Amino acid sequence: MSLGCLSEIRAKFTRWRRQDEIGSALFALLGDSLVYLVGSASIGLAGAILLPLYTRHLDPDAFGAYALVDAALQVTLILLGMGFNVSYLRWYADDPDQPELLGSVFLLSVGVALVGGLALWAGLASPWGAALVRWPTGSFAWTVAPLCVLGVIINLFLTDLRARRAATTFSVASVVRFVGMVGGAVWFVAVRKAGVAGVLYGRVASDTLTAIVLSVVCMPRIRWQVIWRLIRPMLRFGLPLILSGLAMMLLNISGRYFLSHYATLKEVGLYTAASKVANVMQFLFVQPFGIAWGGLMFQIAKWERARTIYSKIFTYTFVASIVIALLAALFAPALFALLTSAAYMLAIGIFPLLLLSLALLALQYPAAIGIYLEGKTSLFPTIFAAGLGACLAGNRLLVPAYGMLGAAVAGVIGQGVILVLMMVLGQRYYSIRYEVKSMTVIGLLCGVAFVIGRCFAPTLGFEDMVLQTVLAASVLLSVGLFVWWDLSRTRARMGAYV
Repeated sequence: MSLGCLSEIRAKFTRWRRQDEIGSALFALLGDSLVYLVGSASIGLAGAILLPLYTRHLDPDAFGAYALVDAALQVTLILLGMGFNVSYLRWYADDPDQPELLGSVFLLSVGVALVGGLALWAGLASPWGAALVRWPTGSFAWTVAPLCVLGVIINLFLTDLRARRAATTFSVASVVRFVGMVGGAVWFVAVRKAGVAGVLYGRVASDTLTAIVLSVVCMPRIRWQVIWRLIRPMLRFGLPLILSGLAMMLLNISGRYFLSHYATLKEVGLYTAASKVANVMQFLFVQPFGIAWGGLMFQIAKWERARTIYSKIFTYTFVASIVIALLAALFAPALFALLTSAAYMLAIGIFPLLLLSLALLALQYPAAIGIYLEGKTSLFPTIFAAGLGACLAGNRLLVPAYGMLGAAVAGVIGQGVILVLMMVLGQRYYSIRYEVKSMTVIGLLCGVAFVIGRCFAPTLGFEDMVLQTVLAASVLLSVGLFVWWDLSRTRARMGAYV
């Protein structure tokens, strides 16, 4: 074969690869997401199992008290993470052959976690802490210290697996965590009847088991030294993310505290239970997508058709998130019947708003790409502070009059403000095309289906379930045809310019 023929074949292959870059990106994102889905779904399944367990052994007041402790623990873990969950991904992508990278981050993170965990323990054990959660804390306050340390270790090792795109190992570790969560909860809550303390005892047992498994996998790669030339720029990149992560967490939990102040622990419990049911969407879509996106977003920027790929990913993220939210809203009566007891069915009215908040959250991943690529993470505290401020204002205005409905609306407002600011500012640094017409059509289609389902099929009756199923199938078929047509058109247009 002549050199001319080889050159022609190589040129054809190069043209084909350029044409199919968008397919490569979408399939890589989808493939990683599906593998991560196993791990995420296992945690979601644990939540699906534990929610009815908790709601059957804890009354709404006790469940509300646990929700407040859990919220404080989540906020603390964000602070202790120091933004390494994102900065580690970027520095690893720049140079994967840095064994001292993981060791530096590990030693610093564990040291900070020890201090933070002890501080949270002291605060929760104090009279002020008991007054804040409106529940006696003496029997379980100590659990927050090991939960802080173990949580930091687990999150760091899972971030390392994401950076290496070791999706299978990530999912195996998540399955181990699922086994520990369910086993610990069944023993301490259902068998030992330990109440709120039993929930936290079960979490300590689960996190200990998970940390041991992840240590076996990740610790052989650690070089035990702190390299400050690596840590300093990572902290500069990641510290703004602490503030933004904290603002997001406060946004998510603020409704509980406003309800605890202006309403009762019962409403806190109902609101939290509805949030837990909505986490079906979080664990089945938002979380696996976000995990896979973190491993790919910096790599795609090096591709020739990066802007087109980012644009398509934004569009299809919108389509997927709004459709999944619709499906969950249509089958809300069945989900609540399956995952909660009758006492919690009162919260079904706010469920669609909680799903909408999660859809807006999913869109923030691709919306922020311009800010990440230009390293402008210092913008995130301002963006999230604006969203948190809008949410807090909404809670203050709406919760006293409308209770948990007002809290749910305030959450949507906060997430919406964050998304809009990310889109506007992201366009300044790395512009992509927002396909407004396509997203509007899909949004209207889902809106009409939701209104029909809510008006004509609001219960668990046989006829209602049939109509809900028909609506869901119709939307899925329509969206599937749209995606097929849109991808075909995009590939043809991209091929025309090769």
